[in-house]
Amino acid sequence: MTASILPTGAGPDYPVSNDISRFVYDHLSLPVLPEDEEDLMFTPGGTTRATRPPASYLISGFIAHLSPYMDSSSFHAWRHGTGLTSALTLLVVFITLYACFQSLAYALSGAVLLGLMPQFTFIASYNNDDSAGILSASLVVMSMVFILRQGVSTKTIAIMAASCGFVLVTKFTAWLILPFAFVYTLWQARDQYRIWWKYLLIALPLIVVSGGWWVLLNMIHYGWDDPLQFGIGQDLIESHRDNAQLGLGGGYITQGASYYELLIENYKSFINISLMSFIGYLDWQRLPLGVVQYVFYGSIVVIAVVYAAVILLITVGGRLAGTKIRALTQVNPGFVSFLFAIITFQIFMYVRFNIYHDIQLQGKYVLPVVLPLVILFFCAVKSIRSFAFQGSKRNVAGIFGIILVSIAVLIHIDAYRSYIIPFYNPPAYELKVGIFQQMDLDTDRYVKKIKGMGLSITADGSWLIESNSADPRMVMTPEFCDVLGDYSLIRIELASAEDGLLQIFIDTGGADGFNIKQSLYTKYSQGDNTLMIASGIKPCKRVRIDPVVGTGNLTIRSISVAPLSIRSLW
Repeated sequence: MTASILPTGAGPDYPVSNDISRFVYDHLSLPVLPEDEEDLMFTPGGTTRATRPPASYLISGFIAHLSPYMDSSSFHAWRHGTGLTSALTLLVVFITLYACFQSLAYALSGAVLLGLMPQFTFIASYNNDDSAGILSASLVVMSMVFILRQGVSTKTIAIMAASCGFVLVTKFTAWLILPFAFVYTLWQARDQYRIWWKYLLIALPLIVVSGGWWVLLNMIHYGWDDPLQFGIGQDLIESHRDNAQLGLGGGYITQGASYYELLIENYKSFINISLMSFIGYLDWQRLPLGVVQYVFYGSIVVIAVVYAAVILLITVGGRLAGTKIRALTQVNPGFVSFLFAIITFQIFMYVRFNIYHDIQLQGKYVLPVVLPLVILFFCAVKSIRSFAFQGSKRNVAGIFGIILVSIAVLIHIDAYRSYIIPFYNPPAYELKVGIFQQMDLDTDRYVKKIKGMGLSITADGSWLIESNSADPRMVMTPEFCDVLGDYSLIRIELASAEDGLLQIFIDTGGADGFNIKQSLYTKYSQGDNTLMIASGIKPCKRVRIDPVVGTGNLTIRSISVAPLSIRSLW
C-alpha cells in the first residue's frame, strides 16, 4: 500500500536502484562491465548498483514483468520486488519466533512490531537492496534457531547453507553475520566432527546455487582476483566520480573524531541520529518522526541489548549456573551470547566505516540484525513473565501480545497522520499579512556595528551605504529582532547603482552564530527596487544585514515589517 502512495523521490538512491532493475527488465540478465557501461546510471561518487550484490534488482526486474504499472508508472513497478522481500522477511520472523518460543502470541506480535517499525515500512515501499539484506540475515538467524531446537542434521545444515549462500547476493552489510553463522554451526556440531565432511558435501553445492554463483560469475568476467567486483568498481569510480560536486569526503577521522568521540561524547549527535534512522528518520533524513515512535522502539532496542549484556555477564562471571541460567534466559545462554555478538559486531563495523571510510549516518545499515534484537526482547519478556507471573493460569503471553500490537498500531497510525501524510501531502494553509510598520531610519538606533562599509543618514531619512570591502555587513541591535517577531514580511525600498544581492542572517543563539542555513536573501537590479522577504527563522537573537556583495553604493530608503499569520484551513 505504501509503495503506491510514496512519491517518486521518496527513497534514497532510487534512480540508480531503478536503473539496474530496468536493465534486468530489458535484458533479463545482469550487466557486464565495462561493455554495458553506457547503459547504466552513475552517482556523483562514480558508483553504480551494477557492482553490488544483485538479488534485489533481479527480483524487482523480473517481478516488474507481472506489474500492471509498467507502462504508465514504472517506478511503482520496481517497488514490487522490495515489497515481496519485505513480506518474506516478516514470514521468516514469524517462523523464527514460533520455533524459538513455541508461542503464537510472540510470533505474531514480533512480526507485527517489525512490520510497523517506520524504517522497515519505508524500506518496504521503494526499490532498494536493504530489504533483501534484512531478509537474508533473518534467514541465517532462523537457521540458527532451527539448529538450536532440532540439532545439527542434514536438514538444518541444508537450510543454513542455502541461507548463507543467499546472503552473498543481497547486501554487503548482511555479510557480517556469516562468520557467526559458521562458528555457531561448528560449535553445535562439535560432537559430530567425524561426519563434518558429509555436511560439507551438502553445504557447498547449496551455497553455490543460492548465491555463490555470483562470485563465480564475477571471477569469469573480471578475473579470479576480482570476485566481488571491487577492482572494476574502483575503475568506474575513477572515471565517473564528480570531484567538484562531492569535495574531498572522508570519514569522521578527518574531523579528529574516533570511537571515543562518537560513542562516548556523542560527537555531532552520532548516537541520536543513528538510533533515529534505525527506527525511522525517513526520506533522505528529511522526515523525522515524533518522540513517541522513538521512545517505543528505542525502549525495545534498549531492553534487548541490556538483557543480553546482563545474561552474558552472568554467564561469564559464573554467578548463576545450569538450570538457573536457563530459567533466566529462556533460551540457551550460548545462543544469547551469539546473538549479542552478532549485534555488537554489526554496530562496531557501522561505526568503523563512518570513522575511516565515509560518513554514512544511516542506522538502517544495522537493520540486518533486527531479528536478533527481536528475539532478545522476547527472551527478556518471557523471563520477566516467568518470574512475575509464575503459576498464573491466565494467558499472559496472549494478553501481552495484544497490548504490544495495539500500542504498535496506534503509534504507526500516529506517525502516518502526524508526520508522513503532512510531509508528502501537506494541508492547505491560509496566509494573512498584517499592516506594515515603517522603521525609523532617521537615526542609527537599529545599527550596533558596521564592518567593511560606511553608513550615513541623508536629509530625507535614508541610509546611504558605501561599501569599501568584499564583504560589507552591519549587525543590528536586539531591538531589530523585537520588530521582526516570529513570522513577518520585510519590505525594503532601495536604490542601487548596479545589480546586487542583499542577505539577512538571523542568529538563533546556537553555536554556529550567523550561518548560511539561517539566512534570507534576494537579488535587486540597478535603479529603484522594492524587495519583499518573508522571515520565519526563530528564535531571533541577533540580525546581520549584508546589503551588497563587494564594493558599491546603494541607498536604503525605507524598511517596513508586517506580521504574518499562518493558519491551517482544516
